[in-house]
Amino acid sequence: MNAKKKLRCAILCIALSLACLLTLPASAITPTYENMTPAFRNSRYYLNLKVLELTGDERTDIVMVAMSQLGYHEGNGPQHCNGENCAGSGNYVEYNYYHGSVDQLGNGVLTYGYPWCASFVSYCARMAGISCDTLCTSLNCTRWVNHFIGEGEYHARGSGYVPRQGDLIFFRDAGSSKLSTHVGLVRYTCNGLVYTIEGNCGNEVRLAAYDLNDAYVIGFASPEYKENPDQSIDYLLDEYTQGNYIIAAAALPVRSQPNGGKVTFTLHKGDLMHIYECKGSWGRTDYGWIPMTDTQPIDVRDRW
Repeated sequence: MNAKKKLRCAILCIALSLACLLTLPASAITPTYENMTPAFRNSRYYLNLKVLELTGDERTDIVMVAMSQLGYHEGNGPQHCNGENCAGSGNYVEYNYYHGSVDQLGNGVLTYGYPWCASFVSYCARMAGISCDTLCTSLNCTRWVNHFIGEGEYHARGSGYVPRQGDLIFFRDAGSSKLSTHVGLVRYTCNGLVYTIEGNCGNEVRLAAYDLNDAYVIGFASPEYKENPDQSIDYLLDEYTQGNYIIAAAALPVRSQPNGGKVTFTLHKGDLMHIYECKGSWGRTDYGWIPMTDTQPIDVRDRW
């Protein structure tokens, strides 16, 4: 077994251990559905989902689910639905298998390999336990915008609306005749920038940020989520604390000590780690210490 495979096996074992350590409450995610691919069931992204405990604050929960999939890459067939084919470009993702095949080209041929930004957001909503009455499933950005306009939940760019955590953010490519060509989820807004997590962004689940006046952004949708302020998580952290974090760097060295200890291991984007303690901007994992600036919070409540 090569070093990369050994690393992935180790990460899967840690994620599984985290899931087993939890006494899973009724609000824990147990993703089961008819079309789940074997590749996804055996992936770290599936295990990442199982570690999560829903808060009941739907703005928190939809972002939490999305963050658990950070780094997931599309593939060229169902065998790549583990999200690990970094060269894949065929739009084959687990999220499409959840929703089913569609006639993408209008020629009567059904396929699972279709653009998946809206599919990803819809999948996150379903895994977060959000009802279709609150946030309906859609595989089409333009139809979604029209739906939210009809519901009075859409805010055009320039309206003065400040997007909130869990809002949908809609985009349109320059020169496109479509109302919208892409959609993502808002993580938070700070200092005139909106920070997002998006599926099918560079063929993967990726973080991004935009100026609120960026012409690529056309508007935001704010569904009437159920909110639970006592359990909500602010993904714009004021300080680091123990909890579950996802690795956001392509390759992140793990050190024996904070602030320059010996490198003992390497983590990669999409790996989920539990942080047991923090010293400044450093956090201690099962492997050693990592710089928290290269992580993103998923569940930062102290449950251990």
